[in-house]
Amino acid sequence: MQKAIIVPGRGVFYTITSTIIFGVVAALWHLGLEKTATGWPYITLIAAGFVLLIVVAIAAFNSASAIHDLQAIAPRFSYYSVHGKLGRAVLYEEAQKIVKAAEREILLLNWSAEETSEKHVKESRDKYFSLLEDKSERLIYSRVIQSRSYWSGGESKSIGESYEESYVAHFRAMLDRQKAQRGRDRHKTELLVVPPTIPSTFLIADDNYLVWQLNEVRNPQPGVTHWQIRGAIVIYDPGGEIIREFRATFERAKGEKPRPLTLDDLSRQSPVNDEV
Repeated sequence: MQKAIIVPGRGVFYTITSTIIFGVVAALWHLGLEKTATGWPYITLIAAGFVLLIVVAIAAFNSASAIHDLQAIAPRFSYYSVHGKLGRAVLYEEAQKIVKAAEREILLLNWSAEETSEKHVKESRDKYFSLLEDKSERLIYSRVIQSRSYWSGGESKSIGESYEESYVAHFRAMLDRQKAQRGRDRHKTELLVVPPTIPSTFLIADDNYLVWQLNEVRNPQPGVTHWQIRGAIVIYDPGGEIIREFRATFERAKGEKPRPLTLDDLSRQSPVNDEV
């Protein structure tokens, strides 16, 4: 699914260029010895040609090296659709790979409601959440949850009512880990609730990887919104040109007067409609 330009390494170009230069020099040297009697003008012409060949070879080598260096920092994009053979499971499997490789920080922004439950994706999703929980012991885990229940008053469904059960179980597990970390004077985990302002869900790992979830409404009905994932864009951006903007979006959402997620947010006072 991922397309990339493959450029030979510097060593390959160096070997090829050296071989060509050596071959041409040997030929010119042999020809020069045979034509020595012709005089110095001919030898000078051979020398000039030799110098020009070296200049061209060096320019070619430097160009190839520059392309190789550019490729190393250029963003790479992949799109994963839920309508393929593996369905939604492929998105969580790709996210697992990125989380597993993370070493410093994982940032997550959730829209005000995530997709509803489907049995065939539960296993891969649970593995993804379990990996996040394990990783939170070794790196920074920061999740910002957009929810209409941010405002107290009870008019809106709680997070426990509006999010799918596996999400709620994960949030509960992360609250437990957050409490344990504080007991050990470690503060690597935060879960915050903010008003819904940015209709987007994404994950950033180490400012290098971005998993941007794309949603759709399934079976639209008046007054009822059933969200589901339609795909995800995965971006590897070592230069940070694209991810920098998503991090700024994350920080902007986080800055909307956040409050800590609590167990009360995860209560289920009424059943969640999982029919889609």
